[in-house]
Amino acid sequence: MTENHIETGGCLCGKIKYEFNRKDVISAGHCHCKDCQKITGSGKATIVFVHTKKLKINDDRVFIAESKNIESLLKLTSKTKVICTTVGPYAKLGTNLIEACISSGTYYCDITGETQWIRRIIDKYH
Repeated sequence: MTENHIETGGCLCGKIKYEFNRKDVISAGHCHCKDCQKITGSGKATIVFVHTKKLKINDDRVFIAESKNIESLLKLTSKTKVICTTVGPYAKLGTNLIEACISSGTYYCDITGETQWIRRIIDKYH
């Protein structure tokens, strides 16, 4: 395959499709943690990083935000009633999303097992 190859995919139900050009990939790898194995039903999850401006999604109900950009997170959380996140590490990437949810009055749910981070969040915001 060439570097200028279009990759496509989507959700299992087929309602949401995405595509990106391989030349726009910033980084890619595999995660073998137990959570990724459970989510994918395999021995690993493949993770591909593409800049949001280079990713095409066919559904306007899909919103994209950057974890380090509080403005984009506020824009995201103001468009929904509930955020369910399954991507960590939460201690590194999750606090801004918590703050945006609080500011927007949006419910928050995650699957973290990072107990020290959970304790800090509860102590700070509860």
